[in-house]
Amino acid sequence: MATITISGNDYFSYASVSQADIYLIPTSGFAVWDVLSNDVKGGFLITASRLLDQQEWKTDYNTQTLRLAVQNIVDASVLIAQLISTGDETILGTSPSEAENKRLKAGSVEIENFRSFSSASFTGSTKTQFPLAIQHLIGDCLASGIIIGGAASFGTDGLSTGDDDYGLID
Repeated sequence: MATITISGNDYFSYASVSQADIYLIPTSGFAVWDVLSNDVKGGFLITASRLLDQQEWKTDYNTQTLRLAVQNIVDASVLIAQLISTGDETILGTSPSEAENKRLKAGSVEIENFRSFSSASFTGSTKTQFPLAIQHLIGDCLASGIIIGGAASFGTDGLSTGDDDYGLID
């Protein structure tokens, strides 16, 4: 666990500023991250940790202590902090495109909303949909989320036969 101190107050974070610096050195986003002060970096890491804590986790990961033992979750917190540091706040659920969906029009049908809404209004979800790079790191730990992967088939290159025709052969 990393404790980040800002203005004399201690905050929980999945990663320390030095851990984040080391993780981000070989990434394209390091140049933006590197010029930030440690307090600003710490603030982004705290925000990322709070965002992760708001998610619905599988039972094996439902406490901070359990999540701290998973390096992918720690790494994801660093990537989230780095995304926020670039000004990309869509991960925080503040996407301007969702907040401004006041009027929708398709052909001759038009819907005008007098209150702003987002896709979460339709799905009932208040949880974050993470970018694919982050989803790859933590998707299998979340209680719900997209499934990453695909079908795989294994076997030989020979013909498989069986004793029963299952009523398919006359």
